[in-house]
Amino acid sequence: ASARKRVKRSKQEIELYELCSLEYVSMHNHHIVDGWDADIVLPDHKIAILWNGPWHYREMGMTNHSLLQVQTRDKIKIRQFEELGWLVLVYRDDEWTPKTAMLDIRDRVHERASATITPQKR
Repeated sequence: ASARKRVKRSKQEIELYELCSLEYVSMHNHHIVDGWDADIVLPDHKIAILWNGPWHYREMGMTNHSLLQVQTRDKIKIRQFEELGWLVLVYRDDEWTPKTAMLDIRDRVHERASATITPQKR
């Protein structure tokens, strides 16, 4: 069971989704397994993208927030995605911008596509 997903998305997450959508088939807040979803999914490449705001890396000083619980849930979600063969990319909003994340995503898509190409015997 996953945490209830907040409907509100950050401007940066929306911007990253829009950038991804220009180059790849993309889905926003798509469920992958057991109610767990990724912020952005590139299904053709089996890549799940998590855009993490402060909720995921900082104590928020709110009674309805436990950083340990959020991080534990994140680890469970990532493990389940990886067990199904998904590449999970996690971007913290204090370390990445949508544009720098997009550069990394392009590299990862290329690496993943190159790894799946099987040379043909001649």
